[in-house]
Amino acid sequence: MDSLITPTTSERTAFDTIITTPFVERTKALLVDCEAAQAIGILAGPNGAGKTFALRALQKRYSQTHSSTCVYYRCCQARGFTRGIRDVLTHLGVGGAIVRNFSNASLQLLIKVAVREFASLNIGCVLLDEIELWNAEALGGLISLYDVCRDNGNGFTLVLAGAKPPALWTAGVAALVSRTLKIEEADLLDVKNTAGVLRNWHPAFERLCHRYDANEKSAVTTLKIVHKATRGNLRKLAFFGRLFVASNKTDITVPDVRALLKRMTLQPIQ
Repeated sequence: MDSLITPTTSERTAFDTIITTPFVERTKALLVDCEAAQAIGILAGPNGAGKTFALRALQKRYSQTHSSTCVYYRCCQARGFTRGIRDVLTHLGVGGAIVRNFSNASLQLLIKVAVREFASLNIGCVLLDEIELWNAEALGGLISLYDVCRDNGNGFTLVLAGAKPPALWTAGVAALVSRTLKIEEADLLDVKNTAGVLRNWHPAFERLCHRYDANEKSAVTTLKIVHKATRGNLRKLAFFGRLFVASNKTDITVPDVRALLKRMTLQPIQ
């Protein structure tokens, strides 16, 4: 199989299978570099480009290669120096009364509690998704925690992901910018990588992609239709895949594709 994308497990039909896309590979390399440089990594790109997918792949890979814990958290709206840290501690189920009931604990006290809890949980990596939902003050509080943990000898690797351009949500947080090693940009899937993802989700897709690899005209046409409709968006592609699986069909044809795609869009598929 000549594909740029390969699964990391033997399960071929589950949509939660971690698939190694080119972006996932670049993200893994970024994490390694951030660990070595003791710096922060940022994932950027439009919604549906695979940032969450990549973070989940990092979390799984980290658990296989490290003795410490990797935490994934999807951010909620956060305003103020303490809110972001408080939300992460709440997600972890730790922090006690300092976290509960939105106490008026100072940033200094909250960081002290967080440092203790992070050490107790042996947290070595923190992955924060949709980070643009935090304002500059919340990000500033996070960087303060990041620095204090390092100063205390139990630092953690930090990777942030957001759909908005980083320049928009890092504005006014010079400490974050100066600690960032690299911004890794996620690209929407091209036709070949669309095939690479699909082949791991269902035997019918796998057969279609083998025919695509052989440059069979009908398979090439089918995948081009899927790609044009989903526009390289991994999330939309998963919607299409789930609809197909729910149809209980054993093979996929151009009429099937057109019918499924019409169920996903307001405009008819040409």
